[in-house]
Amino acid sequence: MIKRILRTKIVRNSGIYVLSSTINASVPFFLLPIMTTCLSTEDYGVTAIFQTVLGFMLPIVGLTMDGAIGLEYYIKATNNIGRYIGNCLLISFCSFILCILLVIFLGSYAESLVGLSVKWILLALLQTVFQFICTVCLTLWQVSQKPICYAAFSFGMCLINAFLSVWFVYYAHQGYSGRIYANFFAVCFFAIIAFIYLLKRYNVSFLVDLKMIKDALNYGTPLIPHAIGGWCLSLIDRLFLLNLVGFSAVGKYSVAFQLASVLGFLTLGINQAFVPWLYERLGAVTDAMKRKIVKSTYAIMLLILFSAFLYVLVLPLIQSLFINDKFNGIQNVFILLLIGYCFQGFYYFFTCYIGYRKKTKYVALITITVMLIKLPLTYILVSFWGMEGAALSFSLTFFFLFLLTAFVSNRVYRMPWFFKISK
Repeated sequence: MIKRILRTKIVRNSGIYVLSSTINASVPFFLLPIMTTCLSTEDYGVTAIFQTVLGFMLPIVGLTMDGAIGLEYYIKATNNIGRYIGNCLLISFCSFILCILLVIFLGSYAESLVGLSVKWILLALLQTVFQFICTVCLTLWQVSQKPICYAAFSFGMCLINAFLSVWFVYYAHQGYSGRIYANFFAVCFFAIIAFIYLLKRYNVSFLVDLKMIKDALNYGTPLIPHAIGGWCLSLIDRLFLLNLVGFSAVGKYSVAFQLASVLGFLTLGINQAFVPWLYERLGAVTDAMKRKIVKSTYAIMLLILFSAFLYVLVLPLIQSLFINDKFNGIQNVFILLLIGYCFQGFYYFFTCYIGYRKKTKYVALITITVMLIKLPLTYILVSFWGMEGAALSFSLTFFFLFLLTAFVSNRVYRMPWFFKISK
């Protein structure tokens, strides 16, 4: 039976996605000795805030339309995926132009809010365009179940990013700006590759189609609050730390966050293989298949918890090998963040049922609800406990997100979550 399970497509694809995610997480992980030595805690904080701004802008520029493209490929509603992709890219470009005008108009207010100059904010905005093109390509590989293409592309981008980071930071002594430029140039280069691939593989057309534009916006627009809410749940802690404590605290917190995010890459890799496998079975599901899906989900959740436990045990060794002494004092922060990533992994398994029913408005509503809890909670906890407060807020909010999503998921698509598992 074990051999039969290992030969299934979901296990093979999961293995590739998890391996890819693990490698992608390990590359910046192995850069930590260089980055934490060459960058001060304040410089590390600046790079973290840049990534925070980038994460906020991505759903605004991309309008979460990569999901619409993936669904269009899966159900073949228009039978013209190339034209659909082209219209989504046009929408993204228009959103990009509007965002540029808004940032220029806000000027000094935007600078004071995020602690970065307009120059860096505009660079982050430009990077989101390139990032969206890459995301579209990765999404199409995922839904067409081509994990090797997905893994090769994402690993290549990560490797080039790492190489440029070492060059700019270690050899050219460019500080935080070198780290930012390395990330930008790597994404830009692979966006060009992705764009050429999309043109040739899907014969992308930029002929405007109002029906396609409306369809893409109808799918993506309700998810924008969800995406921004997701950004708030994961990254807004850094802005609170910046304004209440300072760049140095953001830098230390970000190192702990990067260490803990290894578990996030693991759960994301599993989910990327789980979703196509799940959707394929939900198309002609039976009671027996539902029970099999539930058992598989519980088994994966236990695997996530066990992985987190092992990770905590090896943390002291990792710190001594990879982290400069000026970033000490992050152990408690790491453990709290790791708990949050466990809940995030559990959340993934339930939100896909809501997406399958096309009830994305519920996803947005849940995220906004938890976000409204998150904002005052984070302010209070960071005010009292600094980095530990930010990490506790991260963990609690993903716990709330998981519980609400599990409840709503079972309302829109009934599954036997509480059945008695037979031996």
